Amino acid sequence: MVLSIHSEKAFRQFLLPAVNNSEHSITLEEDIFLLNEDVELQMEIIESRWHFLPSEQYEIENTITRQDYQGFDLKDGDLLSVTLKKGGRFPSWWMRQRMRSGSFRNLTSAGYRISR
Repeated sequence: MVLSIHSEKAFRQFLLPAVNNSEHSITLEEDIFLLNEDVELQMEIIESRWHFLPSEQYEIENTITRQDYQGFDLKDGDLLSVTLKKGGRFPSWWMRQRMRSGSFRNLTSAGYRISR
């Protein structure tokens, strides 16, 4: 699964490892994403399903439904927002999962189109 994250000034993709029943973290570097400090997104994969672990550093919500997303299984095409508790917000994230054909599904959000 590929996790694509963008802010106003940065875009980055992270390939999540295909290792079952383990924890993983993704670091959003302060200099790349223009943050006050590095932010570590804590994740876990159980039975091939990824989800974000609770954190005191940030909150994650589904951008469409505005529901809290921590603890929910990540799904292909989900659009998420993260709010940092010390200030700052990433308005759009794309969750993309490699399709069987070897290509990625095209996603459109906020005027951006990403395909591969």
